[in-house]
Formats: sequence, structure tokens, C-alpha cells
Amino acid sequence: MNFMNSHTRQSIDMDYIFNMITPKTPYGIEKKRNMTSYLSGEESMLQEELDNTEKLIALIGKYRAEFSEIEFLLGNFKEIRTSLKRVENEIAIDEVELFEIKNFIFTIKDINLIQNRISTIPEKIKLGRNSELEELFDPEGTDNRTFYLYDCYSEKLKDTRAEKRRLQGLYDGERKRLMKHVESIIGLPINYSGDVRIPKSAGDILKKAMDCPYLVEESSTILAVTFRFKKSDEIKKFFEEIEALKLKEEQEEYRVRKVLSLEINKNSDILYEQIRRVAYLDLLLSKVEFALKIIGTKPVIEESLSMELINGRHIKLDEILKLQGKYFTPVS
Repeated sequence: MNFMNSHTRQSIDMDYIFNMITPKTPYGIEKKRNMTSYLSGEESMLQEELDNTEKLIALIGKYRAEFSEIEFLLGNFKEIRTSLKRVENEIAIDEVELFEIKNFIFTIKDINLIQNRISTIPEKIKLGRNSELEELFDPEGTDNRTFYLYDCYSEKLKDTRAEKRRLQGLYDGERKRLMKHVESIIGLPINYSGDVRIPKSAGDILKKAMDCPYLVEESSTILAVTFRFKKSDEIKKFFEEIEALKLKEEQEEYRVRKVLSLEINKNSDILYEQIRRVAYLDLLLSKVEFALKIIGTKPVIEESLSMELINGRHIKLDEILKLQGKYFTPVS
């Protein structure tokens, strides 16, 4: 709030009033923080802002359910500008950042669909969709709001994952079969992590465990010995192949994230414009909410240097008196 000094703000309790305007998005909050006064010669800009506020108040009265939905959706927006800066620097952003950008794009879509049900909405708060980015983040057309590096982004990624799943199935099956075999030898169950604890008093079982080629002593106490399941050569082979495929998958996922980041960068101007519109919509709705709460009146802008106040109220004092069950007498 850069349009008055601290003494003036304090004398009219402007900070109290300012705190009653509560935007929901990081973009609206920043826009509120950077608000400045309208200077001489900018009367038309002030008039436009007042007109937009008045139009929005009228529209909210007519489309209350729609604006309730929009206000709820505004809470979904997260800060994505740091990620946009990263893609501008040709950095492959991670899956969390990609999810947040997808969330931004599809929240815009949701608000746009609601706005299409509202007539004569001010142009400055219309949120336009980006079909190219919607398709990029939802290549299968499922309208799923989570994000995943889908197989359809890359045949190589699809094939690598399929082979990894196949080998994982073989690994799990062979490991389970061999563990069951070891359990049948020692007569005790092995836990999922591959450990089995045998009391030293169970001499026969302890000897069987020590003789078993698939068990290795891990630790020993006065009372018991703990053994760990030892992988067979075949299981080791499966494990090594799976680890190699994991590395291959990570490398291809990086390449896909790089491609997605480049596509986002191509559309960064559109995303920044959407951010500006979200900020304005959010802040304007917050101003409307404030105006309705205080039962405000639209001022008349004139070229005269004088100001006429009719039934004016001190907002903070008026609110305090209401809480006490008292009434503030308007001043003209």
C-alpha cells in the first residue's frame, strides 16, 4: 500500500480497512500488496475500476452459486512463477512442479466453464483456456487432475516400464518360491523383509538354518540368532536387470520432462497473462466482498478538488460499535 504515509494510514485506520480485503491466491495477494493510488489524470482508470466493481456486485446478486464456485476454485491456485522462470532457463522441472502447472491450467478451465454461464462478465476478469496445454497435460483425455509421466509421452518409456514390470513379477515370484522352500526346511516363517529370528535353545532348527545356503547369519544375542534371506543367483540377476531398467526409466523420464518444460516455455506468455487475470479477478472479488460487508456506496468522480461526504462512516469504529450492539451515526 504505497499511496499514503504511515501517519495518514494510522489516523484513518487504513490498515484495518486494508486487512478486510482478503484475496485467496498468491497472485491476488501480491497485487493487493503492490496497490498504488490513482493519480491526477487517471480518473478514467479509477472510474473503470469502480464500474467493474459495480458490475460484479450486480452479477454476484444474479449468479451467486456460480461465484461461490469460482471463489472456492481460487483457493486451488498455487505459485507457479518460480517454475516458469526455471523453464525459461531451459531447466527440466520436476513432477511436483509439472503437477502444480497442470493444476493451474485445469483450474483456469474450470473457472472458464463457470464464467461461460455468466452473462456480460467484465472482459478483464475473463479467464481464457489454453487447449494446447490442456492436451499436453491430459494426453489421454481423461480429465484426471493428478499428474503422471504417462506412457503415451514416449514409446521408449512405455516399453521400459513394461519390461520392468515383467521382471519385477519374475523377481517377486522367484523370491517368494525360494523363501517358502527355506521356511519348509527350518519350519519357521520368514518375515517380508527377509529376516528370521531363531532361539539358541532350538538347536536342531538353528543347525538347519546354518546349513541352509539361502540363509546368512546377520546378528546374534545371548538368546537368539537372526538370519537374513540370501538371494539366489537367479534372483540377483533379476534384481540387477530391474535396477538397470530403473536407471533407463529415470533417464527417459528426464528427457520427457525436458520436452514438457520446453512446451510450457513456448506458452509462458499465455500463462503469465492468465496469472495477471487471476490476480485481478481475485483482488476484485475481494474488494466486492469488502464493499458488500460494509454496505459501501459507489463514489462519484468529479474534476473538482473538493470532496462531499454524505452519510459517511468510520469503518473500524462502526464495526466495533456493532459488536457492542450500538449504532454509528453517519456524518455528512
